[in-house]
Order: sequence, then C-alpha cells, then structure tokens
Amino acid sequence: MFRFGHFESTYEPGTIDAAAHGARARSIGGQIAVLLKNDEDILPLDPSSGTILIVGQQTFAGEACLGGGGSSRVVPIYTVDPLDGMRDVVTQLGGGAHVDLHVVADDLSDLDAAVAAASQVDTVVIMAGLIATEGEDLETMDLPNGQYRMIAALADANPRTVVVLKDSNPVVVPWIDQVPAVLEAWNQGTEDGHVVADLVFGVVNPSGKLPTTYPRTEDQHPTAGHSERYPGVDEGDGYPVMRYSEGLGVGYRWFQSEGLEPRFPFGFGLSYTTFAVGDLAVDAGTGPGVDPVTVRATVTNSGSRSGAEVVQVYLRLPESTGQPPRRLVGFHKVTLDPGASAEVEVLLDPDASSHPLSVWSVADHAFVVPDG
Repeated sequence: MFRFGHFESTYEPGTIDAAAHGARARSIGGQIAVLLKNDEDILPLDPSSGTILIVGQQTFAGEACLGGGGSSRVVPIYTVDPLDGMRDVVTQLGGGAHVDLHVVADDLSDLDAAVAAASQVDTVVIMAGLIATEGEDLETMDLPNGQYRMIAALADANPRTVVVLKDSNPVVVPWIDQVPAVLEAWNQGTEDGHVVADLVFGVVNPSGKLPTTYPRTEDQHPTAGHSERYPGVDEGDGYPVMRYSEGLGVGYRWFQSEGLEPRFPFGFGLSYTTFAVGDLAVDAGTGPGVDPVTVRATVTNSGSRSGAEVVQVYLRLPESTGQPPRRLVGFHKVTLDPGASAEVEVLLDPDASSHPLSVWSVADHAFVVPDG
C-alpha cells in the first residue's frame, strides 16, 4: 500500500446515496424471494380492505432482519421494519387494509395473547426465521425459540395464515400442511419491510428459485446417522475429525443419488402466474463434446400476471463416471407479460470455467468430457 501511495492521498469520504442504494436493495430483494407454497392463491393479498396482523418474534417481525455476523455483517444507514413497510405499500397502492403488529416473546410466554389476536383478524402474516453466522454451526435445522410451536398455534387460530421465512439456510417445516402459503424471503436487510410487503401484496411477482434443498426431515440430511461427517469423531488424537464420506453427494446431488424426495428441491420456486415451456431443441454442433451445445425452448406466460420464469438445464452423465444423476449446467431467466411468449437460449460451452460437460480425471489431471 505504501508502494502505491495509498497513504499519501487525502481522505475525502463521499456521500452515500442511501435512497438509490435502498431502491436497488429493494429491487434485488424482491427478485431473490422464493414462493414455496400458495394454495388457493391466497397470495397476493388484497390491500383494499380487511385486517392484517403481522405476528412473530422481535428479530423477524418487530424489526428488519439484517442477517448473520462475521465478514458479511453490514450496519445499514437505515432500515424499514415490517409494520412500517407493509403500511407504506398499502398506502402507495391506495388501499384501505388495516395492518397491525403483535410481537411474541422469545420464550413464548405470551403466545396465548398472540393466538387470541390472530383469531380476530382476516389474515395473519407470520414472520419467522433464524440468523446464521460464519464460525458457528447450528445444532439443528429447526427454527429457534419454539417458533414451530408458535406457527402451529397461530395457524390453528386462523386458517388464512401466511408464513414469511427469514433465514439464511434451509430449515425443516413440519407445520407446512397447516398453512396455505409460505414465502421464503431470506435475511433481507435494510429494505426488509418494503420488500416483503411488495411481495405479499403483488407489487412484485416472486420469481426466485431455491439455491439449496429443503429436506422433509433432518433424517434426509447427509449427516444424519453419520457422526463421522458431522460433528466428527475422535480418532484417538483428542479432537474430532470429520470425514466427507458422502463423496460427490453434496447438496441437491445427495438427494438425487440417494433417491430421496425433499420437501422443496433445489431450483424450486412458484409464481403468481403460470408458465408453459415447449418446443425444446438441442443443437450439439458438429463436434459433440467439443463444440458448444445450444439448448432452446419457448416459454409462454399462460397466466394473468406479468412474471419471470427461469429455464433450468440439467445434464445427465454416464453411470461410468460415478457422478450423481444430474447437474445444473445452465439457466436463463425471462420476464413475460400475460399471454406473451419468448424463445430462450442456453449455451453450454465445454471450455467454460464451470466445465458443464466434463468430469475431473485423476489419471489425466484435467477435466475431460466422458464418452456417452
């Protein structure tokens, strides 16, 4: 740094455009959210009338959920809390819906009061989640502080209950059959309140896809029954040693290779509209495995709302490679108005750094395209 004169320059900090950065965070936040369930199209909610109660513990319902600690920790210039955000969006839409908030104690000591309040409104929006951080493992895939019990009790009190998850990793959802709608919003940060409200009221149509897999139970996880994988076993040296005995069965590949049906698979995500994908065509070029492969398809918005769909391309490798059944090798996102169609194209370049068609060869010390 001294060599390049960094300490010789005058320190002149600029002004951060909080509004512009916030608008960008709000836009990105709406795009990454994943709609996991929406029975009877309960979402989006109608902002024009009715009563809506936000319920949850302080970290997730009472304030903006900022995420974990460590190197990813950010102290925002401002935050938008859930209640303020939802009321803002109702006003922006010219609606007359009344939105209120009931914060539940972390020890659930006042859960009965929350249940009573939930039974008196038209719609309940539960905000629940967890905060993960680097350098610290979670003991289970459960939501902490008894939130499963809270969700189940509130859902019993009001059948029009929407669950908004705010977490940074997959969780088990044993209460899934008790609620008609689930939205995975993740740890949104500064614009939390506006982002969730935009999604819940349909200002933004969810288009995100899961980047991970949600198991039905923890027993489906690759570490279940395998302490050598986690948390490790003392092999005689006085400290735990972890062995990655699952091999190539990592992430969604584990569920595929073991024939397990997860609760929500990798790449899953619903929308407020519907899409049809057809006219699939694959052009492997004149030199299979050498030339780029082009995958084309036509996507049609067959519903009544504008929305975006992600076409995902998976490759099945020959069994001789010892690889899990399929791998994601490409995708393309397209936004369409109702009734509109578009041709999407996904190019699979064998020379790309992701090596979409190759596997690592120990003998050749290189990525090679297998026969077949």
